Amino acid sequence: MESGVQWQPDIVALTEISQLLEVGLSGITSHQQQVYTQLSAYSQHDHYARYLALVMSISQNGASSQVRQIAGLTLKAEVKKNFAMFTNETMEYLKERLLIAFYDPEYNVRKTVGSIMSIYLVRGGFYSWKGLIEFLTQNLGNPDTTVVENAAQALSIIVEDSQDLFEDEKFHKLIAALIQAVFKLLDPSQPDNVKSHAINIANMLLISRSEFVIENMESYMRHILDMYAQGTHSAGVRLKILQGLNTIGDLDINIVMKDENFAPIAMLMIKALNDKGEDFRIAQQACEFWSGLLCSMADDEEAKIAQLRMHLPNLLPLLMEGCLMTDYDRMDMIETKEEDLYDQRKPQGILKEGEEQKEEEEENYEVDLGGQQYSLRKSCGFAITKYTETYLNEVFAILQPYIENGISSGNAELMEPSVLVLGIISGVEGVQIPNLQGIVSFLMKLMPNQYSVLRSTTLWTLSRFAEWIMQDGGDLGEQMLRIVCTSMTDSDATVQEAACTALCFFIQFGAEKVMKNINYLLEAFKMVIDTYKGASIVSLLDVIGELSQSLKTQKNCGEVFNELLPLLTKKWDSIDDNSNTLFPLFECFENVVGALGPAIAPYALIVFQRSCKILATYVDTVKSDPDALYSNSNKMIRSIDLICAIFNAMGEQSQGLIVQSDLFQSINNLIQFRDNQVKQYVFGLLGDMTKCAGPLLAHHMNGYIQIAIECIIIQENFQSSITLCNNACWFIGQVAVSGLREMLLPHFETLSAKLAGLFSGAKLSKAIAHNAAITFGRLGLVNAQYMAQYLGSTAKAWCITSRMLKAGDEKETAFRGFCLMIHNNAAAALNEFPYICSAFTSYNDPPQELFSMFTEIIHQIVLSIGDQWPQYCKQFPESMRTALLQKYGVQC
Repeated sequence: MESGVQWQPDIVALTEISQLLEVGLSGITSHQQQVYTQLSAYSQHDHYARYLALVMSISQNGASSQVRQIAGLTLKAEVKKNFAMFTNETMEYLKERLLIAFYDPEYNVRKTVGSIMSIYLVRGGFYSWKGLIEFLTQNLGNPDTTVVENAAQALSIIVEDSQDLFEDEKFHKLIAALIQAVFKLLDPSQPDNVKSHAINIANMLLISRSEFVIENMESYMRHILDMYAQGTHSAGVRLKILQGLNTIGDLDINIVMKDENFAPIAMLMIKALNDKGEDFRIAQQACEFWSGLLCSMADDEEAKIAQLRMHLPNLLPLLMEGCLMTDYDRMDMIETKEEDLYDQRKPQGILKEGEEQKEEEEENYEVDLGGQQYSLRKSCGFAITKYTETYLNEVFAILQPYIENGISSGNAELMEPSVLVLGIISGVEGVQIPNLQGIVSFLMKLMPNQYSVLRSTTLWTLSRFAEWIMQDGGDLGEQMLRIVCTSMTDSDATVQEAACTALCFFIQFGAEKVMKNINYLLEAFKMVIDTYKGASIVSLLDVIGELSQSLKTQKNCGEVFNELLPLLTKKWDSIDDNSNTLFPLFECFENVVGALGPAIAPYALIVFQRSCKILATYVDTVKSDPDALYSNSNKMIRSIDLICAIFNAMGEQSQGLIVQSDLFQSINNLIQFRDNQVKQYVFGLLGDMTKCAGPLLAHHMNGYIQIAIECIIIQENFQSSITLCNNACWFIGQVAVSGLREMLLPHFETLSAKLAGLFSGAKLSKAIAHNAAITFGRLGLVNAQYMAQYLGSTAKAWCITSRMLKAGDEKETAFRGFCLMIHNNAAAALNEFPYICSAFTSYNDPPQELFSMFTEIIHQIVLSIGDQWPQYCKQFPESMRTALLQKYGVQC
């Protein structure tokens, strides 16, 4: 076998590769394309990487430094691409040349060598290059600072990209030697690049929770504090020091909060927070330190809270100053592109939970600090929120003069952060803002200001007072609605979005007042719905959805919907199927459909047909391009959601829509796709169809049931199989209480065994446990005698789960089916009687028929226990014995 050391290069090939790399530096496009083609041909050669390493590492009488650097960068790409394919001989040869080039006189070549070395360990672990860490660690003490920097950089990359390697106890001594060498570099006299890499190595080892570093965490903290205090450092070094202190705070707040440590750290962080010059990330790291302290504290840590209190007068004004709008924030507020309009609020993979779902879907409106990007403004706003939540009115008391000075300055750019901070503080529960009448009136007067950011921020802050304005503000409520509607027609997109978002709050807290002034809203909607773009149209459709939900409880709402629906259907028709603006429109229509119920009928056909068309297009696209199964699935999912909303709203009336469509053709194709998520949504759709259009499914139902049964299985480590199993269970449960229930009988043996198996298998998630319990119980309505055989293995788990079901049709039908099973297997019920009693007594106000079934079962089993009952029932909790007596007249 060939040895890497014995290999001799072909001088002609070596020269040609070197020349090609030099020609590639010319910058002439045609030459570069030719070089790329020829090098690609060479890259097929087994020894291509060796030639590149040789070109890179010959410094005397070799190629120019630029060519050698390009050879190194090309080699780096080759190593990344083909690491697993290199022979051992090639790997050893590359190591040999890299060790030579590590000491190259050219900085850029050395830097490239370090990054290639790091790839070895990142891709192959410590054993792929035994001794490399020791080699690099030794060179941290090299008298040549350029070599030290190269070693530190390589180690920094390795530690950052391979943190898990440093968690292995086998390498404890190696890491201990490394960190000791790194600590020696935490010296103000070292070059900035060396210090920066050294601190980054220690920070990354902290994050990996390397045992030796954790043991020396406090020592490390004092090293970097001393270093910070003793010298003048670049912004990059200061940033790394702050990141290190933040990491230590995240790992052990008690070290940071020690009296002897916290005083210098607090002083450093206050100073850094005031550093908003060349690199805003320094102030941002300091800001995150202060907010991180509160996030790491428990609510009852009064001593630490008191310790922080003394710093509030210096800290809070700097945080407020950090809320000043910068060019970075303005860039971040550039209008949203149409292609970025993906619906972010409804996750894919929603579980079908019938009457159980949606309790936790309440929207949380976050502080809008000018976009989603990570910025100092956003960090400072978050920090002020956290401090207000902890210190409540103290924060307002400290910042009030600064807020007043800013607002009264007359300078819109200084007024804006003051208005923003006022909104942040006032939005925290428990804060008492004095003179709301005066504050709200003053803020309203700011709306004509020419500075658009001030207008949008003022709207946001006013929305924080929405409850008071709409319920206790008297005439201010009507004035506010007029201002918001006027602002919706603003030429600035951020003001448009802010106005729509604010209007959602005013609708939420003052539906009746909104109804009295509905014409203002309708006129504004008509004026803007065809002109809004990006985030503005999303916010507008949110408003219409919110308005629809609130209107359904108001009188004379039909007239309003008669105005709204033509606007929406016109917008619906004007948007292409490929437009992402369809996403917010889908959600808006879902809200409108849910609010109108059967009254949606005159407008349902146009929405339904479009949704079916999108499903059919998705099917055709996936058939021609299988990769589109995932890339194009979002609109398919939202179409199904909207179709389900129409079914639930119209009930049996929706059958007329179905017979005019090709929906079944799309369903029959979708259900055959080998993708859990697609099938999951199909079963959700089929469950809703079963409730409202069962007779239309009869021809297809046998096949659907068979596929659903196949999907009632949970594959370990596959979340998608859980959601699919959940929705398949839910669909079967709907069939069990429909007019098609007898179609389950041919499949009963397999179906019942699979459902029973869910209860005896691994621990189930809440959603799937509830749906499995509902479906299992409902199958007792189909064939109680057959299902009764499973009571012995399932009754305990079923009763524990079913106690948690919410009252409603699903719970009632499940319990009725379960009771019928008990009548067919009383012996099994006796064995689990304590759990049955628990389930029955926890059911509050069951329907009379079901209550009678409970009473009969309880009395029959008590009677069968006979004289042993007084002793038997002692195992019951006191609350259950009381419930048995009060509800069912059973004396314990």
